[in-house]
Amino acid sequence: MRDEGVEERAKRWQRIAALMVVLLGLLFAMSWWARSRSGPAALSDDELRAVVADIDAALKTSPQKWSSLTPREATPERLARLYGGLQFRQLSVPHREAGLMWAGQGDLLRFDSPSDIVRQMDRWFSQAPSAGTGADPAAAQNGSRYLARMRGPFHHWQDTPIAFAALWNCMPRRVWVHPDRSPFDAEVDRGTGLYGLASPGSEELDFGFCIRERNGWVTSAFDTPQARAAAEADARTLRARAEPLVGQRLAAHLKRRGCAGTGPDDCVLAAALWASVSPGDRQLPEALRRIHAEVWPATTLWGPNDGEAPRQARLTEALRLAALTRATLISIGGAPDLWSADAVTSALKQLARLQPVLDAVANDRQRDWVISELRDDRGLANPWPALQSLAAHPAGAASLGAQLATMPDTPGCEPTQRWLKRTPPALSASIAISHWTSQATGNPGKIGTARSRSGVGCIEPDWSWLARASEAEAAAFRLALKPLIEKVTEGLHEHLLDGLTLGGAACFGPEATGTPADVKALCRQWVSEPQQVTEPLPGSGRRVPPADVFAALNLPAWPEAAASASEKEVNDALRARMSHLAALLGQLGAPADSSARLVQTLEQLHRQIDSAAAWRSRDGQQHVIALGLWGNAPPDTAPPTSSAWPYTEDRLLLWLSAGRLQVVGIPLRFAYQYDSGSVERITDIDHDGRPELWLTGTFGECDGEDLKPGEDCAISTTHMGEIWADTLSFFAWTPPGAGAATSSARP
Repeated sequence: MRDEGVEERAKRWQRIAALMVVLLGLLFAMSWWARSRSGPAALSDDELRAVVADIDAALKTSPQKWSSLTPREATPERLARLYGGLQFRQLSVPHREAGLMWAGQGDLLRFDSPSDIVRQMDRWFSQAPSAGTGADPAAAQNGSRYLARMRGPFHHWQDTPIAFAALWNCMPRRVWVHPDRSPFDAEVDRGTGLYGLASPGSEELDFGFCIRERNGWVTSAFDTPQARAAAEADARTLRARAEPLVGQRLAAHLKRRGCAGTGPDDCVLAAALWASVSPGDRQLPEALRRIHAEVWPATTLWGPNDGEAPRQARLTEALRLAALTRATLISIGGAPDLWSADAVTSALKQLARLQPVLDAVANDRQRDWVISELRDDRGLANPWPALQSLAAHPAGAASLGAQLATMPDTPGCEPTQRWLKRTPPALSASIAISHWTSQATGNPGKIGTARSRSGVGCIEPDWSWLARASEAEAAAFRLALKPLIEKVTEGLHEHLLDGLTLGGAACFGPEATGTPADVKALCRQWVSEPQQVTEPLPGSGRRVPPADVFAALNLPAWPEAAASASEKEVNDALRARMSHLAALLGQLGAPADSSARLVQTLEQLHRQIDSAAAWRSRDGQQHVIALGLWGNAPPDTAPPTSSAWPYTEDRLLLWLSAGRLQVVGIPLRFAYQYDSGSVERITDIDHDGRPELWLTGTFGECDGEDLKPGEDCAISTTHMGEIWADTLSFFAWTPPGAGAATSSARP
């Protein structure tokens, strides 16, 4: 019995000992939890004074020496205790900012997602004093959030702090000011938050440029060139580390959180920034495909747009999708082997589908501050400049060419020009020439005026490259254009000739020095005289014989416009003018059906005639009528398809010959500073049956008291051109007897 009692007591003591161990462990855990909740141990008064002394010394040190400044007391361990607790609140804002320049060693600047950065900076600076302590004046408009200056990163920092500081410096400041809003919601700051804190101004919208050029502390105030060179070498070392680091952290964030966040954690923003800093990253395409699969099917952008709130939501969503499209195109250009041809085609089709919405945004004058995101080539949401890197690769260029060749018809050429701004010149030339060749009979509605052109008809070559380039590719394109020029098909002849000769500059004057031989041959055949002429003529040295000048006709007085604002009287006056025109044409021998079509065209385009003048050739076989016009059709009015209407200027020519009436447009290059000038005379100096038009006008104004009109200012010049088909073009000399006028020469 005694042994059993001893054994029982031993077991009881064992249980008591075990319980005490558990209680001690629990007490230790509670003590650790309490310590963790209260933060690291506070600095002693002596330690705090020592750290502040180091910071004081740093603030008195030239910025050029900051990267090499080694603190004596502000160790990583003490900084972690200072900023990890609440003692940092005792410091002024400049001291808080300066202390972080030594945070590159240790765990103080650790983060997983960009939102961790804003939470950390908020903790240190959201209660920043606002007066007399160096606070940013912008803090008031940003509520209590203070956008601190980050001194660093520096080349000797560890990886995570470098990425922390680089993102703080270069992410759009909008996400730091409004971390709870979409980074593409332009309403939140009216365009002021698109650029990074380290960027000197709003002209820098490129995140990748900021990472490469604005990280590190390199100032212009160096004691010696050697000091600046050393600092720039340090900055280059830092940038080489920062680029991949930032890409890696953004990639890790997307893999961990996907599209669950907003503000700085928005998945589209992260992908766009990643593409900007590391366009060739091999992990980027897969991340973009995952984002596309989540974002595009969820969009409501194509639904009805009723009311201001849906309108604003559409704007935000459109900019977000545009940023995703830009990132995708950049990645395709950076790593083309990781994208299939179908994926490239799909990305371009998505951009084409998105374009009408973006165009509506860009044309909304009430939101001019938004347009910088779409107009600036470096704008985060501007997808079109990314086409340049796409087109740098053969497969990408082929896909882009196929998309451009099927551009839908929309009013005006601005939508198409967005695609062409960064397109390689050979690609746009190939598409344009293919289109012109397919228009075998000509289509002046797509050549004459930007208002009446649309879709693929708006695609133009880079004429400067095409006319000047010596490489074989450009020469082949010029050779393909030659038969189109020789066909003299309506407005196409003038359009191509004007482009290939650079408005005649490649044929005459100092700019003609570097003109390729085939373009010079084109000049000799089709551009005998420059547009601006004197007598004797600059090209031939000849003067105009009086017998070659058409005789001006005395026309009956033109009906005046209605003096009353009454709609009936105005319409009656317009009909009277149109009837007067029809009667004049009938007297000169124009076919009645041609006159009727012309009157109908003028009425459809809301063009009104306020003057008319006419000339007859000396043999009486030809007439030229110049009509002064005013008024324009509404912007959405389509040009008539029943009548050629190549240009919509304030003057229109009518050419009557051999019983046919031809409408002739005057290109803008013949105009003067404020108007189309005045018709000086009509001639046929080479007797080829194609009349020449001579215009006079002035450039410049006489604003000074001592200036003499015609000598110092308001100098009168003469422009001369010859009618080819339906357009006034360059004069091409046909020597007398060298060939009678062909059927293409007369209307």
